[in-house]
Amino acid sequence: MAISACYAAGSLIQITVMRKKTFWRISIPALLLTSGCAALFQPKTTTPIPYTVYGDIKQAQHITVLLPGIRDRQEDFSHYGFIDIAQPALATNPHTALITVDAHWGYYRERSIDTRLAEDILARYPDKRITFVGISLGGFGSLLMATKYPDRIARLVLLSPFLGEDDYDYLQRLQTLGPIDQPDDEDLQRTLNQVWQFLDNDKRQIPITLAYGESDKFAPYYDHLRSLNPKKLTFMPIRGAHDWDTWRSLWTALAPVALMAP
Repeated sequence: MAISACYAAGSLIQITVMRKKTFWRISIPALLLTSGCAALFQPKTTTPIPYTVYGDIKQAQHITVLLPGIRDRQEDFSHYGFIDIAQPALATNPHTALITVDAHWGYYRERSIDTRLAEDILARYPDKRITFVGISLGGFGSLLMATKYPDRIARLVLLSPFLGEDDYDYLQRLQTLGPIDQPDDEDLQRTLNQVWQFLDNDKRQIPITLAYGESDKFAPYYDHLRSLNPKKLTFMPIRGAHDWDTWRSLWTALAPVALMAP
């Protein structure tokens, strides 16, 4: 196997691999927990992780934390209107503050996303309950935090969360074996198994809203999850895809709930 090209197309990083004269494009999620040419384009990670606070954080008893997707940064929440949509709810609910986190994919690739969120957000505000709102890869990160710190988290709002690769190999495995570790599993597969075990756990106490566009590339995963009939998990499909227009519509509907102190 030889790498024939490694490039950044806008904000989407891809590699092209040639094997026996066949070319494949491998998306970023497959590279998150691996080494290789993706490291050339990894966004810089810092300690502490950068974030922005909206509302009176000292008075707040509850914090809603927004995590962006794989190609996005925290400023995209402002650019796409999420902050403007949240302002009325923040104005009428002084017991909640909003935080946007620059949780870009570099933290996932370094396997430091959970540590940074725990030390820089949860530990800094130890007396406050947390609602995580995650888009795509940020939804995956929100679920990671829920599996590790369930006592701190009030609820999860997941917008088109990443629950497996869009080549659907992992979906086929879920349908046949379930989220059970196998001897040859890589880190990403084991972490996905952990997330799916959490989602389908009858003893899970954290309520989850999973909202998405019906044409989302990850919708087959949501359909499979829905077939398991998990407790305390509300599905909210609307017309749309895996894009900011859909997520903005979903956030408009969900912001009053996500920003409500439990």
